[in-house]
Amino acid sequence: MEKKTTYNTRDGRAYDVSINWNPDIKLSEHIFPIKFQFVDKVSGKALKLPREIETYAVGTPEDTLGQRVDMHYAGNKDSMFVDFLESAIRRVTDYVERGR
Repeated sequence: MEKKTTYNTRDGRAYDVSINWNPDIKLSEHIFPIKFQFVDKVSGKALKLPREIETYAVGTPEDTLGQRVDMHYAGNKDSMFVDFLESAIRRVTDYVERGR
């Protein structure tokens, strides 16, 4: 799934943002990857993000996503996805705000 949006930093920079993830990921997987791309609206150039920010991975090697859904989200897969996406978005926008 892809979501496109605009992000405006506090210092006036503006980016077109693409967020990609697989909503059909198997609950037997351990990691939920989320990919980001920020493109500067003025220059049209993609912002170089570090690998750990560009592809943000949520999860643990110990628990499957299905186990996490059962333990932390009362069996609601969508709630887990929303939580993971919000966490990833906070991390990447924090990085962009710092101007690196």
